[in-house]
Amino acid sequence: MSDSTMADWLVLHGLTPESCLHLLGPEASEQVSAEHRPPEVTVPSGSDLWTLSSDILQVQAPALAAQIARTTEQTLTQFAPDTERFPRAFTLHDIGYGRPYVSCPCKGTAGDVIRVAHEFGHALQLMSGPPLPPVLREICAFASEALVVRGLRDRNPKLAEAASAVLVANTRHDLGRLHQDLRARLSQPDCPYDYDWNYPLSRCLTVRLMQMPDETLLTKLFCEGLSTVELTESLPEQV
Repeated sequence: MSDSTMADWLVLHGLTPESCLHLLGPEASEQVSAEHRPPEVTVPSGSDLWTLSSDILQVQAPALAAQIARTTEQTLTQFAPDTERFPRAFTLHDIGYGRPYVSCPCKGTAGDVIRVAHEFGHALQLMSGPPLPPVLREICAFASEALVVRGLRDRNPKLAEAASAVLVANTRHDLGRLHQDLRARLSQPDCPYDYDWNYPLSRCLTVRLMQMPDETLLTKLFCEGLSTVELTESLPEQV
C-alpha cells in the first residue's frame, strides 16, 4: 500500500471515516490502566520464548493447537539479526515451501516476551488462513501478545508482571498519540498511507476480542479470513 491514501485504507477495511471513529472509541487514558515500572527479571532467550509462546498458545487457544505446532516447527526464526539493517521485528509471508520467516531482535528485556509473541501471532495467522488486510493482521498479533501474557501468569508470575507492564505501555502508546493522529487523518482522504494507522484500531478491537467467552471468533479470524465488518459485528459492544 506504499502509494495508497487514507481513502484507500478505509475501502480496504470496509470502513468510512464515521465508522472508524466509532470503533476507535475513547483515547488511551480512558481505556488502559496506568503504567507501572516492571520488576527486574531474567528473560529467556528468543528461541526459548518462541517455544514458550507456542506452549502457552496451545493451552490458551486449543482449537488452533495443530496450526500452532506447525508454526513452531516450520517458521524460520532469527533472534539476533543485524540490527543496523533490521532494527525492528518483522515477519515475511513465505520464504519458500510455505514457510514464514521471523526476524525479531531480542535484547534480554521483558519487551522480548511481547515482541516474540507478536511475531508468533503473525506467523501463526499466515500458517492458518488466507492473507489478511493490515488491521486484521495486527489484531492476530496483538491477540497473541495478550494470550501469552495471560498464560504466563501461572508459569512465571514475575516475568508475566514485567511483560504485562510492557504490554500496557505499548497499548497506551498506540491508543494515545497514534490514536490521535488517526482520528485527525480520517478527514483527509488524500493523505498518504501510514502503516501506523493500523495499530490504534487493531488495539481497540483486540481489547473487545479478548472479552469473548470462548475462542470461536478468534479461531475464525486466524483460519477463515473474516472481514473487518464481519469481525466488528460479532464483537461485544464497547463499554
